[in-house]
Amino acid sequence: MKTVLIFSILVYFWGSTNAINPSTDEVILETVGKLHQAANIEEVQACVGKLERIAAAEPKRWEPQYYLAYSRIMLSFREQNGEKKDAILDQAELDIKKSMELGGDKSELNALQAYLYQGRIQVNAIRGMKYSSMAADALDKAIKLNPANARAHFLLGMNVYHTPKMFGGGAKKALPHFKKALECFEKSSGVKSIAPHWGVEITRQMIASCGDEE
Repeated sequence: MKTVLIFSILVYFWGSTNAINPSTDEVILETVGKLHQAANIEEVQACVGKLERIAAAEPKRWEPQYYLAYSRIMLSFREQNGEKKDAILDQAELDIKKSMELGGDKSELNALQAYLYQGRIQVNAIRGMKYSSMAADALDKAIKLNPANARAHFLLGMNVYHTPKMFGGGAKKALPHFKKALECFEKSSGVKSIAPHWGVEITRQMIASCGDEE
């Protein structure tokens, strides 16, 4: 009877603890949500720090490394100092490499690598031709690996949007890519998982922006 009572108490506390403590996936998704809502660079840095701790605690999973790289790229867009931007992106590059080594989704990681290349352009516009070309190559790989990758189509649209019209870019040329991205987002809507799913809101914004510029 005493043994049964002790076992019952342990089961109760185990269940209570698991009810109180969210899963790693839930914490990641919550942190990414805060990242998207961050009002300043300090809030972004806090999200990066939390994802660093999660990645350190989950060294065999590719997803924490993916989101850590993503958060660093987002941080780089908030940073004003060019050298610091590059240093942040250097770290993100290592995170992407580690995520790839852990067997991560190659389509998503190639798309994220393209996003990183686009971040490099923010440091100096002279880099535009080099890094937009590298981003285009990475996105081509991402789409070949998974034609339904919404983030790859969105980022391809961004690449085209920011390319001068004289070189085949601009809003009109970018719009079909954004529309394709939205189509892919809508087909995968309602699926809640740790798999990357960011980008739908900004895709809608870019479609509206392209429409205004036509």
